[in-house]
Amino acid sequence: MNKRKVILITAGVAFVLWLAAVIRINITSEHQQIKVYEIGDVVSYGQNYYEGKYEIIDGYKAQVLSGNVYKYEDYLSLMDIPGQKGSHQKYVYDLEICFYNEDLDSERGINLISTYLASADDRLAINIDLLTQIYPQLGDSPTEFRIRPGTSMVMHIPFQMEYISALYVGDEEKFLKGNEFYLNVTQYPEKQLVRIPAAKNK
Repeated sequence: MNKRKVILITAGVAFVLWLAAVIRINITSEHQQIKVYEIGDVVSYGQNYYEGKYEIIDGYKAQVLSGNVYKYEDYLSLMDIPGQKGSHQKYVYDLEICFYNEDLDSERGINLISTYLASADDRLAINIDLLTQIYPQLGDSPTEFRIRPGTSMVMHIPFQMEYISALYVGDEEKFLKGNEFYLNVTQYPEKQLVRIPAAKNK
């Protein structure tokens, strides 16, 4: 058997083993389920999470109360935030969300670091600087907080487009007000989304 045949046989065996591994992973891995809620629906975190089961906060719930688009300066005034220096987008997409903790007595709590607001073409991220200004009591990590069992808290979460995305869509105001968005509450094993229809305050 010459060297070329050995190489071909080795490559063939390696491919078969790789294909078997891929098939096995696809069969045994968790299949993501998607559930879509509407504004006003109460979404239970349950046994769901973003990246790992260590994030599970069964007992917490979230309810989106409203979604509105504001000019950046108007939003600062609405939230009583001093003028901000530096570059920023022209608009803020504000979600008013009520978080509930029914009965989870744990060190774990809400973690919004992976939360985004997505449309069919793009997605918005939480503006950490604005969130810190709105809730200074949350310290340097305003996307992570706990709520005492049996209580709830209403928060305004400011989302903005990234610079490149804003250039891509052109008319930022038209894009934000004219499209429906989806808030991702959890990712696995059930991807829970809240549909936010086109903004009301046009």
